[in-house]
Amino acid sequence: ILLFLLGIAAAAGQDLVADGDHGLRGGLTCNKEAKAGTEGACNPAAKVVLQVCGGICREYYPQIRYFIRDELSAFSQITIDEKDDQTGEQPFFQFYDSNGAKSDRIEVGAMFSHEMVEELEARGIKPKK
Repeated sequence: ILLFLLGIAAAAGQDLVADGDHGLRGGLTCNKEAKAGTEGACNPAAKVVLQVCGGICREYYPQIRYFIRDELSAFSQITIDEKDDQTGEQPFFQFYDSNGAKSDRIEVGAMFSHEMVEELEARGIKPKK
């Protein structure tokens, strides 16, 4: 199965990174030991937007509601952008670099709230203490 997933990712031109026991996620993961400017170096996003549907659509994503209720206030870099219920898109984190350009996107509709926190921390986005 892993080789099949890697084949799909290669065909789509995406890198996949193993993140612990939660499977594979697309995108970059920070390596605290890597030197600045090298591959894997921690270069956290300047801004993260949680794009999520509002209204009745959000009822289909209880873990998103839990993340917003329990975790969001700890992350000063994250804002919410509510989309129209009719778009049909799953919730996702959109990452922006310091120039305001989109740098990465990960879908979070199937994640548990603690997995969203782990994903953010793996990308160098730390909650305030």
